[in-house]
Amino acid sequence: MHRALGGYVRSDLPVRYRIRDMLRAMSRQGVSEAPHPGGTVRRLRTESGTSQTALATVVGCTQPFLSDIETAKRTPSPSMLTRIASALGVSAADLLAPAPEPET
Repeated sequence: MHRALGGYVRSDLPVRYRIRDMLRAMSRQGVSEAPHPGGTVRRLRTESGTSQTALATVVGCTQPFLSDIETAKRTPSPSMLTRIASALGVSAADLLAPAPEPET
């Protein structure tokens, strides 16, 4: 089990159920809306030095679609979120987790 926002998400479940369980845990904690993964996708992609075109090719989408995800104009499906996470070397839950507070 993985700890996700104060709740536990079973790691043996398919991704769509893990995402569902994480959203339920967020709801129980008073978080009304899941954070959009776009900012995290952009941050991880730029940190790795990968272009939008290269990442889009790896995950099987177009560069404009990936750009729309990064700018929160579109929301990726659970399967697309999983493919993006895998390509970036993180879990789908990591993409949905709130962004870390910047260090001052």
